[in-house]
Amino acid sequence: PLEEKLRCLEFAGADVAVVARSEPNLLGLEAEAFVRDVIRNQFHPRSIVEGPSFGFGRGRRGDVAFLRRECGSFDCDVRVVEPFTVTRPGADPVLVSSSLIRRMLLDGDVEGAALCLGRSYALFGPVVEGDRRGRTLGFPTANLQVDEQLVPADAVYAGWGAVGNERLPAAISIGSAPTFGGGARRIEAHLLDFTGDLYGKKMRLELATRVRDQRSFISASALTEQLNL
Repeated sequence: PLEEKLRCLEFAGADVAVVARSEPNLLGLEAEAFVRDVIRNQFHPRSIVEGPSFGFGRGRRGDVAFLRRECGSFDCDVRVVEPFTVTRPGADPVLVSSSLIRRMLLDGDVEGAALCLGRSYALFGPVVEGDRRGRTLGFPTANLQVDEQLVPADAVYAGWGAVGNERLPAAISIGSAPTFGGGARRIEAHLLDFTGDLYGKKMRLELATRVRDQRSFISASALTEQLNL
């Protein structure tokens, strides 16, 4: 979500962030017009940082070489950041890309995704009312409503839940509650040592590690026994 993108930019040291909306009048600009009317006339940059495969302008006709030629006319430097690789123990280096991270998350590999991102993958949204079953088991959970976000594979994860300025360890379940007959897929989090009401508040769930797959227990008491381990 945009709010999280801006938070990450601020954390990285950005003083100002300008959001360029994906609107037809912007997307339809030719590469020359984009450099002249947007980059030069709007921002007057001293330096621009891009990746080697950067493309811009109508039909992505502009590339890094084109950008360097155009920006040289108004003393703007273009810096190219080379691709980033990560190496996991016992594995060969892999090139980091958004498609790789998405694939890791869909496999439930949140540790690998965190290695690529440089931070734990997180889900965001308001806390909505659930069936209150966790409360009867002694483990009240907050149900997170997410919109157009990539939700990792069904599993139980360990992580963190952040609401406002408070950040607490959390047990996070993604799945359809198989012990109770399944149903709609949901994201639930039990925040350790938390007391209070979270309904309607925005929460960020950071997924640190995958604990186990989702599975069905023979009874609610058997599930409670597992949760107490």
